[in-house]
Amino acid sequence: MCAADMMAMTNRANIQQATCQSAAAYVASCRAVGVDLWMPPKCVRKQMIRYMRAVRCELEDGSVLIAGENVTYDNNSPKSADIVLALDGNECLEPAKLSGLIKNIETELNAKGINDNRYAFIRWNMDSSPYVQVIDGKHFTNQRNLQRELDNMELTGVTNGQGDLYEVIEFAAKLPFRAGVGKSLVIVSCEECGSSNTQAYADTLNILLEADMRLHLLYPTKIGLKGEKVAKPLDAPVGFDDGKVFTLKDSRELRGDLNLKERLAIEKDFCMPLAIETKGSVFTMNLLRDRPNRIKKLWSVVGQRLSETGLPSPCLRCDCVPDRSGMGRTMCHPCIPPSLSDFFAENIKGTINSPSNKSDKFFEETLTVRHGIPL
Repeated sequence: MCAADMMAMTNRANIQQATCQSAAAYVASCRAVGVDLWMPPKCVRKQMIRYMRAVRCELEDGSVLIAGENVTYDNNSPKSADIVLALDGNECLEPAKLSGLIKNIETELNAKGINDNRYAFIRWNMDSSPYVQVIDGKHFTNQRNLQRELDNMELTGVTNGQGDLYEVIEFAAKLPFRAGVGKSLVIVSCEECGSSNTQAYADTLNILLEADMRLHLLYPTKIGLKGEKVAKPLDAPVGFDDGKVFTLKDSRELRGDLNLKERLAIEKDFCMPLAIETKGSVFTMNLLRDRPNRIKKLWSVVGQRLSETGLPSPCLRCDCVPDRSGMGRTMCHPCIPPSLSDFFAENIKGTINSPSNKSDKFFEETLTVRHGIPL
């Protein structure tokens, strides 16, 4: 069809129009199978100028950007956060139990002066790509509305596999976040990580770092200690980050234990480092089958830890761009790319001080290698 159209326009003054029609058909065909392409600039320059001027992004302070414009936040980002809760479709956990987690997250964020927070809720499983559970017709809602949604959800008894955690992270990073706010993704999964795709790991890590998003994992991983057995349940480790190990004793005040880090013994996978390298954390959900008071303590620990990194990086550049529907959205990333930030840290301090090296050192002696593939 494209070749016939081109031949019909031969020797005509508007032959370029035929080229653009063919290009438009090709772009539409590619998008139909999930491949995004842009029209050639010659075809869309004038139309694009008018279109871009119509695309607008409203910032938290009420000011407006048009497509192509950007704003830089240098230690003056809004003290607010967008939190994404992602829950897989397996029925090992009553959604209502997560209502307490959301309440604790909001309480701890508020205690640190982080207010006007929004929440999104993602579901997925092996048979379904990730999707947003729309609440009141919107992707993002407030804490109370999300709690109500979780409280009213019922178990279906369906267990059909975990799905791809990397796909969930990529999907979450594309949500319409506000400009300059802190971004955190909390993944609650009934299955262990399972993935050993090193290329997908590298791509997913880059997505998280470029989006300035913190990843927090809550899944049934075993977290133990080398040596003597723990005498009391409150002394048992329930989570960790790049520097500390957390127990239920941290429920009143999050301190963490630096000494326990050297004794930590857990199974290595390709999801934990994603959390560690993005200033996030890892927690076990094995306690969720325990007594309600221990679950309450766990939610307090998770909420406090998330609030510690609830704000974004000190310097962010946010660009106004059109999304697939033609609406304006802001895309924010650190002013200094993460790779350059690591390079500067290494050369200025004389030692490598990047999150990547922290996690490599942290995992080197304390983790048992799963899949037989070292990171």
